[in-house]
Amino acid sequence: MNEILDNTISEEVKLIRASRNKRFINLLIDRIAVYIIIFALSFIVTSIGMYNDSEELLEYFEDDSQFELMSYIIGWGITLLFFTLMEGLLKGKPLGKYITQTRALDEHGELLTFSKAFIRSLCRFIPFDALTFLGEKPSLHDRLSKTMVVEDDETVKEHINKYF
Repeated sequence: MNEILDNTISEEVKLIRASRNKRFINLLIDRIAVYIIIFALSFIVTSIGMYNDSEELLEYFEDDSQFELMSYIIGWGITLLFFTLMEGLLKGKPLGKYITQTRALDEHGELLTFSKAFIRSLCRFIPFDALTFLGEKPSLHDRLSKTMVVEDDETVKEHINKYF
């Protein structure tokens, strides 16, 4: 059952917390999108290196420890950029939320600023954060960033388009 939140925007706009099922679908879709971006960038970099017959790039790939560390750093960077930019530029609606008709808003029911989106994105790196939305409380990255994910019904869309 979806919970009507106390922090409604007005009498006409009631915020309804997104269901756990939708949150899980959001997670899956957005993670797949991030992996596709990482794969595509890796393919491009490798192709450029092979096309240019780059000995340095080939030597770099042979050093497993250095390659593994750089892979993690690049993956985290792409994930951070993806969520920050998508939630900041697309009014709280990265691909997963767009498909499930949900939206991330701040605790007052307003659009996320880039700083809120960045904090929210950073909090996603906390171990086991992805599992915290399965409980009854808001997810850990929602609580720490003071944000929420709500159903994006017509009244919320009208409010967003009218005031933002």
